[in-house]
Amino acid sequence: MESAVIRGYLHVQADLFDNEIRFGRNSKSVSAGESLISFIYFDFSPLVNRLHYTIDDFANAHPYFKACSPQWQMAFVEHIEKNDDNKYMPSLKDIIKLQENYKNLLHRFFAFQGTYDDSRIREKLSEDEWIRTQACFARMSVETGDILHMSLDYLVSSLDECLMVEFIEVLRRKIHFKACKNCGKLFIPHRTNTDYCSRVFTPDGKTCAEVGYTQTFARNLQNDELLHAYTRAYKAHYARMTKPRKRVANMTRDEFEAWYEEAKQKLELAREGLLPADEFTAWLKK
Repeated sequence: MESAVIRGYLHVQADLFDNEIRFGRNSKSVSAGESLISFIYFDFSPLVNRLHYTIDDFANAHPYFKACSPQWQMAFVEHIEKNDDNKYMPSLKDIIKLQENYKNLLHRFFAFQGTYDDSRIREKLSEDEWIRTQACFARMSVETGDILHMSLDYLVSSLDECLMVEFIEVLRRKIHFKACKNCGKLFIPHRTNTDYCSRVFTPDGKTCAEVGYTQTFARNLQNDELLHAYTRAYKAHYARMTKPRKRVANMTRDEFEAWYEEAKQKLELAREGLLPADEFTAWLKK
């Protein structure tokens, strides 16, 4: 069978009453939005410039790759290896581009602290040129298998459409993402006051939730110490300008203003970790 005529058809079922979604009618359900987050943070770099692939190389990127038919999976792997021109099959470059677009999109929408903000989402959605150019030709019907599982049944034909359906379901259900205060990546909090995700963060297997508070406290403490050092230096330099003394070198207003601007810049660099704290404090004492 020619790979050009093989389409990646897949039933995506979004539960009508719960925030659950299934990729493939008999697949295990996951929380809507979770697969989208997994996709935008999947590391595709080890797959670039490879000569041979298996479908398992993409299995953790998104359930779509494992849920499609075996015929599509074989054709997809062959297409990725040959990197030929096939409008029905995404290239690795296409997939990475999709990843970048959705990552940028979700971060623009949700990388802020607070609860779900309808007006903010509407504003960002109307401003986003990329999302306005996307089209989804999925067929949709209502699946009523039993009274506990009633869902919208989307029939998609590509990874693009699969991602779009999940994105639409995220918006429709008003699912709120938050940026983890430790690693900065988006996650879906189970409680509104949850600030850290459950991703593994340290080499010994500890998660952001386990180490996040300690890490954040340490950063805040260091920032407070940097601010205290900056404030002390500011007062000392200001006094050298306004209260001339014999034992220290005095400053003109122009000299003080120049020092002040440089000190502010160095403080920001030190707080962001781009300038060593000891180097900054040593400079303040000059």
